[in-house]
Amino acid sequence: MEKGLTVHATVRGPDAKDKLHSLNALADDPPGSLKFFKADLLSKEGFADAIEGCGVVFHTASPFTSNYQDPKRDLIDPALIGTRNVLETAKSFDTVKRVVVTSSCAAIYTDATECDLVEGGVLTEAHWNETASPDYQPYSYSKTLAEREAWKIAEDSPFDLLTALLTLQVRFGQDYKLPKRAAPKWLVWLLAPFIKLDRKIIANNVNIEWRADNSKSREVLSIVHFLKH
Repeated sequence: MEKGLTVHATVRGPDAKDKLHSLNALADDPPGSLKFFKADLLSKEGFADAIEGCGVVFHTASPFTSNYQDPKRDLIDPALIGTRNVLETAKSFDTVKRVVVTSSCAAIYTDATECDLVEGGVLTEAHWNETASPDYQPYSYSKTLAEREAWKIAEDSPFDLLTALLTLQVRFGQDYKLPKRAAPKWLVWLLAPFIKLDRKIIANNVNIEWRADNSKSREVLSIVHFLKH
């Protein structure tokens, strides 16, 4: 808001003036503005209205409490389904260029004793929590499931080739007719014979992330530095 941006925030009750008083106070002075949208983590309803027109989406929280009756209902479902609802909705908008999901150190461990079980005795983001369960430390279990779901959705996002084309759009969009959005995989598969493409190639490549190590080109040839200039 200090930079003049409009911030959309989801809350359970946008009409609860007393509960939103401190948040509204943040919008008193900055040139930007703050808008509230009613949403529930267990329902997709509401997130579309909140995300529409936004360029960046932050998914920051799920229930954090030791006072619960049903771990699945009170912790696990809101974390997992909530992450899925927010990210899947964000994927449906062309305006969204980046999604930020804040997880928790609980997604890499349950108990401190687990440090002794990893090489070097230090846990990193490369580790996953494999000891929590619905019956033991369900909060940690919920954060693990939610982050795994976030990575899965990110890996399934149809942005590989499309991201590259959108980057070119800024520089060459006025001179060339470059794609601005990804076509559904089923449509590409259906049209493949008419555009002289093998359907097997479509099945094995479209919307599937391609990964390769380009560290040598960056470290030895300074390609990134060269491209920046």
